[in-house]
Amino acid sequence: MLVQSIKRAVDIISLFSSNEPAWGVTQISQATGLNKATVWGLMTSLCQTGLLVKDPDSRKYRLGPKNFEMGMVYASTLRINQEATELAYRLSEKTGLTVRVGIWTGEHVLTTLDHQAGAPFTLNQIGPRVPAHCTALGKAILAFLGPGELAHYLNHTELKRLTPKTITDKAILSSELEDTRSRGYSVNRREYMYTRAGLGAPIFQSKGQLAGGISLSGAAEMILGDQMEHLLNELLACAMHICRKMGFQP
Repeated sequence: MLVQSIKRAVDIISLFSSNEPAWGVTQISQATGLNKATVWGLMTSLCQTGLLVKDPDSRKYRLGPKNFEMGMVYASTLRINQEATELAYRLSEKTGLTVRVGIWTGEHVLTTLDHQAGAPFTLNQIGPRVPAHCTALGKAILAFLGPGELAHYLNHTELKRLTPKTITDKAILSSELEDTRSRGYSVNRREYMYTRAGLGAPIFQSKGQLAGGISLSGAAEMILGDQMEHLLNELLACAMHICRKMGFQP
């Protein structure tokens, strides 16, 4: 059973995102349903721990450095990151595309590795969270969730339209995920950003449990063009190598 104050603090911290990085007490009160005095007390405690900081000019709160510190520890000790880092880097450099590894958080996919071809060998990171229904990484993970977990996601998640290609019909998305399970990979056809596309594959661990996923993304013309089969082969080979390092024996 969660201690109420801890749950409230976590709910507050979870409000902060790349799209909404700064929050005021009134905004948080409205978003959480807590009275302002309770919110102010929690925010004060969170600031004292370094989890939040208060901007003296705007008087709004932002995530503090303690989150980054803990995120880096988490990223560097996460098993899937330990096994995938070098392989993800090689795949990105070989294909000239962006490679991401991510895990399921119950609502979104959390990026834990990210490398763009030509960038320095620094992949470990936490975030951003990306929507699952319109990204290759997300669909690769959704397709291999347990039936109950997938049903919960479909029943409780709004499939927001981000481009004209985004799938917002849950029956169509379910059919797409069935195809993904059958062929073993996912495809993002300009669904998240109209100029970009992606290919994704699941990653499994020792007893066949889903550990996360890996994706290749780049210009839609390249991903969905003549190179698609070659890129798929590279992606699937990399994914299987990571699976084996995680202890999975197909």
